[in-house]
Amino acid sequence: MLKNLPTHVFIISTDKIFSNKLLQKLEVETDYIIFQYSSGEEFFRQTIYNPIPGNASVVVILDYELRSVEFPNAKDGISVLRDIRKSYPALCVITMSDVSMKKVRNDAVQDGAFAHIFKNENTLTRLKAKIHEVENEQNLSKQKKVTRIAIFVFAGFLLILLIVGILFYIFEQ
Repeated sequence: MLKNLPTHVFIISTDKIFSNKLLQKLEVETDYIIFQYSSGEEFFRQTIYNPIPGNASVVVILDYELRSVEFPNAKDGISVLRDIRKSYPALCVITMSDVSMKKVRNDAVQDGAFAHIFKNENTLTRLKAKIHEVENEQNLSKQKKVTRIAIFVFAGFLLILLIVGILFYIFEQ
């Protein structure tokens, strides 16, 4: 079985100040491997050349508003979310936005986001808590898979013992 890698966090946001604060907080408080992107397009270009490892817990933090002066033609967060769901259905995406519009949150969750967070003074703390929640869910899922395999192997072993026992019984008579 492959060794589990540290959690990989992909931050996709045009808000450099926020991204850098989040990066610094996560670097100081965790052992996560963190990547920053200014657009969804940049994220997809980079993941083509540097594939996402299959044995790592992965969380994408995706800002809703990705258009900026620097990237006026960039896709918005919901469009990038939909593209991520198509290309990487197993990735966990946490969306966030500056505006507290329920429609944005509802669209994000409906399109497959794990959670949506509205930015405010405790956004970094809430994001960190959501990342831990994702890690716990992914670890639980991996543990369930290992348990199912162990049960299947054990049942197979018992079945073989039963067949051998029956064959011994038949041939001894």
